Amino acid sequence: AGHNDGILGADLSSNAQFLLTCSMDGTVRLWGVSTGACFRVYRGHLPGAWIKCVKFTPDGSGFVSAGLDNRYMW
Repeated sequence: AGHNDGILGADLSSNAQFLLTCSMDGTVRLWGVSTGACFRVYRGHLPGAWIKCVKFTPDGSGFVSAGLDNRYMW
């Protein structure tokens, strides 16, 4: 199972083990690159808000996302 709408952005972790995707469905998802499994779904933006970008933090311990709800999540 994946996003329910179009993907607008993605970022690969520095160790290439994880992928973050953000979508028009208002979620950010964390994926395992080798397995293709979705490990976690984040829903910190307002319902229905498109999330336009997502980026791992430089140390890889978290991420930041920005949406059309004029919010960011980390």
